[in-house]
Order: sequence, then C-alpha cells, then structure tokens
Amino acid sequence: MFLAAGPFVPLLAVVFAALNEVSRTDASPHFEMQESGVTANLRGISAVSDAVVWASGENGTIVRTLDGGEHWEKVISPSIFNPDNESVDFRDIQAFSETTAIVMAVARPARFFKTSDGGVTWKETYRNYTEGIFYDAMDFWPDGEHGIAFGDPIDGRMTLIKTDDGGDTWHDVPFEERPEVPDGVHAFAASGTCLRTHGDGRVDIVLGGHSSMIYSSSDWGMTWHSTTVDVQGDSEESGLFSVDFLDDHNGIVVGGNYDGDSLTLAEGENAAITEDGGDTWHVMEEEHAPVGYRSAVAVSPQGWVGPVGHDNQRLVLAVGKESCDFAFHDEASSADSDHGQEEHGHDSDHGNEHDQSISGLDFHPIENCPGFTSVSFPNAVRSSTAFASGYDGKMAKLTFH
Repeated sequence: MFLAAGPFVPLLAVVFAALNEVSRTDASPHFEMQESGVTANLRGISAVSDAVVWASGENGTIVRTLDGGEHWEKVISPSIFNPDNESVDFRDIQAFSETTAIVMAVARPARFFKTSDGGVTWKETYRNYTEGIFYDAMDFWPDGEHGIAFGDPIDGRMTLIKTDDGGDTWHDVPFEERPEVPDGVHAFAASGTCLRTHGDGRVDIVLGGHSSMIYSSSDWGMTWHSTTVDVQGDSEESGLFSVDFLDDHNGIVVGGNYDGDSLTLAEGENAAITEDGGDTWHVMEEEHAPVGYRSAVAVSPQGWVGPVGHDNQRLVLAVGKESCDFAFHDEASSADSDHGQEEHGHDSDHGNEHDQSISGLDFHPIENCPGFTSVSFPNAVRSSTAFASGYDGKMAKLTFH
C-alpha cells in the first residue's frame, strides 16, 4: 500500500504526535553540562534570556554566552585595571542585556563595576575601604533602575547601599536607618541569592550563624522587620543561604550547613515558606523539603514555559554543591484552593487573585546532579530553561527528559 496517497498519513501523524506529547508529560529536569572555558569557582550567575547569560567568580573571573551556552567567552575583567593589585572575588553579578552588566567585589575594598559594551570597558561605580566590609549580594527591582546591595553587619548594623539609576551610582544608607543584627549572625556570600527584590519595593534578606533570620521590607528598604526561623543555625557554617518568591506573598528560603549534605541532614530542617509576604514563616516538613545543603533557590518567573504537562505550573530549583532538587508548583490547583478559602471566609488581607499558595510545594532530587553554587532563570517572556554555575568553572543548562 502506498501510504503517501492515502488518508492514513495525517491520522498516523496525529497519533505519533500524541504519543510524543504523552511521553514528554512526565519529563523530569536534568542539568546538561557545558564548557565554560574557565576553572575558577563561579558563584554569581544572571540569565537575561534563553540565549544571554553572564556568570562571575573568584580571581576576577567573568564569563558570558550569547547562544544559550553553546559557546562561553571569558570577558575582560575590571580587575585588570586594578591600580592596587588587590585580589578580586566577584561573588554576584546582575546582567541586563548582552552588553550591560554589574559585578560586585565583596571584600575590602568592596567594589562595584558596570559595563555597557559587553565588557570591553568597565566603570567603577562604588568603592568602600571600611574595616570589616564584606558585601554578600545585590539585586534590582523589575524597573531595572532601583537596586539594593547588602553586606555583613558592622558595629551591630547591616551594611546597605542603594541605586536609583541602574547602578551608575550608589549611595550608602545612613547608619541609623540600617537594621540591627544580633551578634554572631551574618550572611553567606555563596550564590548572590541571599537577597531578593520583588514586586513594588519588596526585598528580603536571609542570614545565618548563631540564628537563622529573615529581614523583610515592603518600602524599598526604608524600614525592616526581622523573623527568626527554626532552620539550621547555631554554628558559623549553617543557616539560611537563599530566598526567592513566587509573588509578593508566597516565598521560600533554603539553607543548611556549608560543609555539606550529611551535616545539614544531621542538623535538621533546611527550608521554610511564607504565604503572607514574610510576616510569618513555616518550616517545611522533612519529607517535602530539599535534601541536603542548599546554597541557592530560584523560582521560574511568570510566563516561563515549562515542559508539556506542566503548562500551568511554576518550577522551583534548589541547588547545593553536592546535590539539587526540583518542585513544580501548580498554580491552577492553588487558585482553586484559594477560592475555596475565600468561600469559607478564610481570605487573608495579604491575598489577591494573582497570588498562589505555596504550601503544597514538594521537592524531589534531580538525578545525576553534580552540584552547583547558584542557579538563575531568565527574566525574558516565554523563556523555557535555567542555568547553574559552580566550582571549578562548572556550568550547566536545564533540560527535560
């Protein structure tokens, strides 16, 4: 029988296409390793789109891809223009496009640099020689103009700077306006994600050490309230390392013991969630939480395109230097749950029709994950992947199989 001349070819095509869709419905996330071309430890990563990604790390290392990681290039580093020949460790990076990015050098002197020509030239936009200065992370609100960065406490108060011109200039927040931090509590500059901005002027910061603490602000960092969470803590190496939000009200924090998964598991819970914008936090039960030390957590943005079968879901990734986890968040079922609560008079003053409860989050291990320091979803509309960076120049792209 000559199939090309019969009516069965379109039908067969439909059948095979349907079978293919079914096979992809249960797709699991997987990190596909890439060649970054460097061997430095990479802690900062910032994905602009599925094609454009920047990453940064020790020894003044900066790399960039313009084709989704098929090729990575080492960018000319501002450290080579360093007149004092200081060692430069870029623990965080914020990328805005294929040409514009900001890098943060953490320790004395703390220095911020910005490029607008793809790294051909860099402008130093901030420098601080204060004794004990150590910056941990920076982030920008959605407008791309307003940003904030913070560092470990000095004289009992957090170090804070802000920008309102896209990082061209930074100004120190007056000492008396900075939040007080208890002795023995500090941040971990492990991934550039211990500070996150979101929504209209909201920002959250996580700390560890003697206590695991979360500092939250809803007015662009002008006023703060703090919460102590019963997650890890009580040692120099443990506490909260990362925070991210699905929306203004539903967020997650993760952490552990920096020395690895086994110590983290021995010390107890390593994650907590909020459904009221950070006013209260609830420790995740062990069977639903990430397993092991987690230095970074990231939530896919609104409009991110997941694999077939997960069209109405957001993806949450949690990574650490030894292992990684993922969880899908079903917005549709959450919306049904929220609607049910409203019908029974349980609506919260914090809720609105766009916010989706995070309480049903359930993490699962990512198979054969070699471990990473940080992870980033692109902010571009209709993006469909994520990128992770790690020790020894490790770089990977999220795929599904």
